[in-house]
Amino acid sequence: MMYPSRKCQLALDAVLYIAYHSAARPVSSKEVSAAIGFPVRYLEQIMQRLVHENILRGVRGPRGGYVLAKDRRKISLGDICAVVNDNDNEPEPVGSPLGRAILRPVWESAGHYLQKELASITLDELCRKAQEVDSKEPGIAQRADFTI
Repeated sequence: MMYPSRKCQLALDAVLYIAYHSAARPVSSKEVSAAIGFPVRYLEQIMQRLVHENILRGVRGPRGGYVLAKDRRKISLGDICAVVNDNDNEPEPVGSPLGRAILRPVWESAGHYLQKELASITLDELCRKAQEVDSKEPGIAQRADFTI
């Protein structure tokens, strides 16, 4: 089974969390980190790339954090993955000449299919699904509480 890269999966999870929870106030990277279980230091690098590419917008100040830079209906999963995937660093083909000649086109085709599929799914669709899941399993999408 083919999956997006680990970095892409992390970015998708973070942006989905922000899209689902940022209605009332910005979501801090610390909160996102706690929710998805990934170190803030690494996550912050990804978030900055997403800000640079106008997927997220950073809000400064003591109650700052991240919000979506545009309407969630206009952000696809493909948009997010395109920002974080390093296609410039594509690995050298491995295997036999026959395997490279026959299998490489198969993997490329599967990759194009995955990109096309991700481009067809918006954050809005996922947030609606999250609402359905949260109504059936309350607390699954619960926001972390960092108030003192």
